[in-house]
Amino acid sequence: MHYIEMAADRTPTLRSIYFSSLTFKIPTTIQEKIEYRANQYGLNPKIMTRLAKRESQFDPKATSPAGAKGIYQLTEISIKQIKELGFEITNPYDIDQNIRGAFIYFEWLYKRYEGEKNQVRKTLAA
Repeated sequence: MHYIEMAADRTPTLRSIYFSSLTFKIPTTIQEKIEYRANQYGLNPKIMTRLAKRESQFDPKATSPAGAKGIYQLTEISIKQIKELGFEITNPYDIDQNIRGAFIYFEWLYKRYEGEKNQVRKTLAA
């Protein structure tokens, strides 16, 4: 385990970390963040990217007439359910919170339909 401490007069932006034979790129675009979380949760990045495009056209400030918010159009009900799953969303318009919450929620829904025919389709419909 390695610790990195940084100090600066202004807020620094960390874009990548390089170790002798290891490179870790910090995701900066919405699509990179979705792909990163998809790999982290073992979900299909293409499906999760298409879902975000369908829900909000990748607009983190999107709000539906029904009050759904952010990239994955999280509702107050889904935000409460995500909190019960252990992750609190304080700002649904925050890109990272919205994406992480959506993945937690999607994974939970996916497991609910485990063993059923058309598991992915049912999860997406839910």
